[in-house]
Amino acid sequence: VDFPLTNQDLYNIAAMVYGKAGSEDINHWQMAASAFFNRLGQREWASLSPVEVLERGFYAVSNKNDPYSWAISKKFPNKQEEDRFKEVFALVNAMVRGKKEILPNQFFFTKKEINSLKRKKKFDFNQVEPVGKIGKYHLFKYKE
Repeated sequence: VDFPLTNQDLYNIAAMVYGKAGSEDINHWQMAASAFFNRLGQREWASLSPVEVLERGFYAVSNKNDPYSWAISKKFPNKQEEDRFKEVFALVNAMVRGKKEILPNQFFFTKKEINSLKRKKKFDFNQVEPVGKIGKYHLFKYKE
């Protein structure tokens, strides 16, 4: 990652990943973290800080779902959830250090989300290209 990130930034990224995909497997965690890392300093996010990218681009952060709130407050409902968050945090750290791959995606949507975004004209799919699929999510990045 070519962007300076503080330990608090890494914690906040892990909280977002946990909020978005904590109940899923490590591939989903990697997908969510990759979307964040691939946005830093790019396109419409170029002038935003890591915190702003998280707040403006990730539903778990902007809407503060339970898993995200547990991570931020460090008050987990049980040891299993706390341990799962620690695993997410370890993955985020490994990705920043180059020990785990950052996938090419900047976005990920379910088929239902894609259909809704197209119908409501809320996202221009002509500007992106597919770069894979993880579970029910279709991965996209901006065209070069």
